[in-house]
Amino acid sequence: MSFGWLKTNTSPIAIDFGVSSLKALQIAGGDTPSLIAASHIKTPTALLNRDEARLNFQIESISKLLKEGGFKGRRVVCTVPATCVLVQHLQIQAANTSNMTGAIAEQLRRATGAIPGQLILRHAEVGEIIRHGEKRSEVICFAMPRDIVVNHMRALKAAKLEVVGIHTEHLALLRLFDSITRRSEDGALVSLYIDIGAGTTKIVVAHGTEIALARTIPIGAPRIAKALADAREKDKSPATPLKRGPISPAAADQSDNTFAQRPSHAPDSGTHAESEPVSLATATADDRREECVPAGMVSVSPDDSAGASACARRSDDLGALLDEISIALRYHTALFPRAPIARTIFVGGGASSAEICRTIARSLKLPALAADPLSRLADSSYDPDLDLDLRKPQPGWAVPLGLCVSPTDL
Repeated sequence: MSFGWLKTNTSPIAIDFGVSSLKALQIAGGDTPSLIAASHIKTPTALLNRDEARLNFQIESISKLLKEGGFKGRRVVCTVPATCVLVQHLQIQAANTSNMTGAIAEQLRRATGAIPGQLILRHAEVGEIIRHGEKRSEVICFAMPRDIVVNHMRALKAAKLEVVGIHTEHLALLRLFDSITRRSEDGALVSLYIDIGAGTTKIVVAHGTEIALARTIPIGAPRIAKALADAREKDKSPATPLKRGPISPAAADQSDNTFAQRPSHAPDSGTHAESEPVSLATATADDRREECVPAGMVSVSPDDSAGASACARRSDDLGALLDEISIALRYHTALFPRAPIARTIFVGGGASSAEICRTIARSLKLPALAADPLSRLADSSYDPDLDLDLRKPQPGWAVPLGLCVSPTDL
């Protein structure tokens, strides 16, 4: 597949201000996507839980990050950290949609107490709903603190870079998977993307390539791993590492009969397994060469006994995470009762733990996959001098790659 959605053959430099590290990535499009440059700087341990100090450290590290990375050009697209972005679903009265931005600002102020003048607002329209007998527009608002965006812009300009796009992690994650939901019939495919980062867990539900739900949960991989380790210590069951490798049809179909429990209008499980461009049950090496992501997906079926034990004795952190995800999915069901989730895909650094993925999948009673976004680039692009080992799964690079293929302002 071609990277046809890039305006040029070379993507802008994508900079991701993550909690665990500051990452930069650049790719070349075309029939054979390749990696131009990648670099990252780990966050000092003392700053992991100090948002303002961590951001200041990362802003000061931008020039160092790019200096020896071999990046091309000065065009940059970046994220605003999820820890700083307010994500809010709103319902806008039909009479107010002619001034959508103003209506969103006012509704956000009423719902959260946020001061619109201190925020930069982006929004995505989900669709029309009926509430209290009245037509309304369901909207997802992404509110970014103006001072943080300005600081990002100043720092990047000081490094003599041209900023051509600023995105939230949720929208970058969504764009990452455009290439496998590009066909007209994929518009009805409902996907749940779960990005397990170091500081937060982001969830996005998409209908084809269109966003339908977004949520940020302030619980990240370290806290989830600790909860599971505590549970595992009680019964001495070992953790299961996540490895890249071929998946058999039987492994891909293990799903606790999830589809069988759905209403009669739900799609049959075999339908999407046959139609998806990348199917664990049917994909061949040639099929995978046609996709940019996520060719390295591996099954994390929810019938894991260790995960079941952890769920049974889940800690406050784990319980809170699972409850928040379930609440969000119930909200989606209320909005779209005839659009059940057909697939769940995990990314983020926490997705390297099969135990974490299986525990969440089992709680949700959904079949799931863990994606290695950069695996498409590994065969032809591996360079031992890169600041990235492409021989290993790299689910933590999902957002930078999503930024590389996101639309730009210029």
